[in-house]
Amino acid sequence: MRLLLVRHGQSTNNVLAEELPYEEYIASRSAEPDLTPAGCEQAELLAHFFGGIQSAPAESWQHSHVTERPVTALYTSPMLRALKTTAPLARALGLNPEVWLDIHEHGGLFTGSPRTGTVVNYGGLTRAAMAAQFPGYAVPDAVSDQGWWFGGYEEMEQCTARAQRVARTVRQWAE
Repeated sequence: MRLLLVRHGQSTNNVLAEELPYEEYIASRSAEPDLTPAGCEQAELLAHFFGGIQSAPAESWQHSHVTERPVTALYTSPMLRALKTTAPLARALGLNPEVWLDIHEHGGLFTGSPRTGTVVNYGGLTRAAMAAQFPGYAVPDAVSDQGWWFGGYEEMEQCTARAQRVARTVRQWAE
């Protein structure tokens, strides 16, 4: 097994974080930011790159510094920016991505400030919204008409436990 990790394209929160001091950023960030035009372009470039490798003759894979074999599965975070980054790649590779609830950034979906305790939870995309916006994606049963994130602000201990679950699963796949 060869595991390739891809971060989402640039999001509106990424731009805010670069431009604003922390307190201003945290007060104005979105719980579920969209991709910027640059982020959409990054997603398309990713798809073009991997689509080119995928369609190349098998003997040329050994000369690629990125992958030795075709991509056979796609897993994506349920966060909108990740789902949107995955869409062009899925089309280019002819794969149906699987939404994996445990792979997302620390903190979860929220507005407000964890430092001041003014956090407001956001449930994320609902099952219906995912199905409408991302047809063909395998959406887990845990995604409901209320969304997928119900954890409030995720503390680092919770994030570490979640990351360890992901690592255990990936190691099992490799066995």
